[in-house]
Amino acid sequence: MTMKKLLLFMGLVIAAGLYVFVNAQTEPGKVHLTHEWTFEDGSPEDGVGDAHGILIGDASIIDGDLVTAGDAGESFQCLEIDPTEIAINEYTEASMEAWFTNTDNAPTWQMVVYLGDSLAGLGANGWFISPIRGDDVLRAAISTFNDGAPYGDAESGVNYDYGETPEPLDVMYHCITAVDADSIYMYVNGVKIGAADLVAKSNSLADVGLQLAWIGRGGYTGDANYNGLTHKVAIYDKALTADEALWLYELGPEAYPTTGIKDIENSLSPNIYSANGRIRIDYKVSTIVNSIEVYDISGRLAYITNKRVNEINLQTSGVYFVVMKSNLGTYREKIAIIK
Repeated sequence: MTMKKLLLFMGLVIAAGLYVFVNAQTEPGKVHLTHEWTFEDGSPEDGVGDAHGILIGDASIIDGDLVTAGDAGESFQCLEIDPTEIAINEYTEASMEAWFTNTDNAPTWQMVVYLGDSLAGLGANGWFISPIRGDDVLRAAISTFNDGAPYGDAESGVNYDYGETPEPLDVMYHCITAVDADSIYMYVNGVKIGAADLVAKSNSLADVGLQLAWIGRGGYTGDANYNGLTHKVAIYDKALTADEALWLYELGPEAYPTTGIKDIENSLSPNIYSANGRIRIDYKVSTIVNSIEVYDISGRLAYITNKRVNEINLQTSGVYFVVMKSNLGTYREKIAIIK
């Protein structure tokens, strides 16, 4: 199992308390995906659009992750993107998705994704996801009205409380921030955390600046680089819903599939589901199985095979995570088994 996949399972265990056995989920539709950086091929290129990145400073891509580090005043590191290729201010609504793992929480005030300006060293007219802030929360916010003091009360934002001090390290998180005409929304690990009003503070997507588009760095000159691994960043031209955020969380930090992974009739993906207290797998005719792994909610391996089995009978009830590797790709599904 690669480090990215191991961290994903650790994150699923951390978030398990947020789940119930039946979760509504809806595929957002790839038509709404406008940009995507997965780093899987070792490249900083946009896999969907033309907003290709350039590695700045000591930023690097290692084992499918963007790696950045450093405190304020040290080596400037990020993936730099031409903001005019994204043109986020032309969207009427949008969502920004990030998969990331914090590796150092000593330098405070870190952003994993930032779109906007930097005026007099301040991140004005910006929209961001900040996993490390010195106050032990993950924050997504937008601030486009107050150029002189764009932080604090000028922001429209939502916080996710990690529940521990300081911020956790070496655990993968999934965060989506969505913005429409009235509000900003936040989803963490497939769960809606909250929303905040835009109108009262005169913040809007239309006023987000086109000076900077950075992954691994924020728009404030005095802030540190993001000290962590960025596994994936994506942008959508719609304000994603809770059901869509859950679908993307369960997809994992992989590239968006060509078609919906749930639809076996119109894709190459298997249909992995629960039936009669067992895990069932329906395959495409051309599928060659390399391995099937099943993990329990604590991340322990409960089952493994390299055969094309149609049924897996586990002994106990619970939530399990199925990972199937085949000639057609790697697929994941969260399954509830009730004996």
